[in-house]
Amino acid sequence: MDSLFKLWSEVLLHNDDFDRIFKCFIERVQEIISHDDAFALEQHFIRLPKGCRDDVSGVFRNHALFLLESPNSEWTNQNINAIQRLLKDDNLKWRSDDTIFSLELISQSCSLELLNIFPELLDDWFRSDFSDTKMKKIPIICVNWFTLLLAKLGTSEKNTSTESNFIFLVFQRLERIYPLLGQRINVWRDLTEIAIERVKACSENRIYAATKLIMQIKQDDVKKLFLNVVKEILNKAVQQTNDQLLDRIFIICDCKGKTLEVPNS
Repeated sequence: MDSLFKLWSEVLLHNDDFDRIFKCFIERVQEIISHDDAFALEQHFIRLPKGCRDDVSGVFRNHALFLLESPNSEWTNQNINAIQRLLKDDNLKWRSDDTIFSLELISQSCSLELLNIFPELLDDWFRSDFSDTKMKKIPIICVNWFTLLLAKLGTSEKNTSTESNFIFLVFQRLERIYPLLGQRINVWRDLTEIAIERVKACSENRIYAATKLIMQIKQDDVKKLFLNVVKEILNKAVQQTNDQLLDRIFIICDCKGKTLEVPNS
């Protein structure tokens, strides 16, 4: 790779048949990085002469997206860190469509570790000058990401832990993303609704048992979400008890209609 770029900078760049040579040059770069994982791709890009980076940035962007899309990519910690840095590297000239596509691919990943970097990348997108006004994909991507994340958490914890621990993990994830997305009102609302519905699917006893674990959460807004779930369950339980008691009174009083008539003693 180093010798190729030296040849490009010193000789080929000044050749009269530039267009044909440039095409061959790009194809050669593609061939060299075609088997790179994320870490190797980053290392190849770092070693590029600065004067060549603009010329080949598209090739490196495309391979980074290929890695995210490929089911055969191996997402070690080293590769996770590398792809995260690549997706944030302004030298790669990321465009809005590319960035949205990368978020979409990550939101569909089978790798829990890759799903975990989604919030920070999404926050970077919000802070950029990019726009999603035409396609409006971001809200859908966020919903798909969090739904899959909770499914992966449930699967990974099912055989080694309890529902109570899973409930704690759900709210722990909300606490982690709150500083990044808590002020993005629409996105935050969608994510909390998904979390609450998923937790409500757990048994009441497990939800009650999770209360002690939830008290470890320091973010009050997240903690209140769980407490509201518990309150709703308790209110329903009280209402059901009252209704059952009233039904028994109606039976005891032998009432046929909806009006309670207490017979004389």
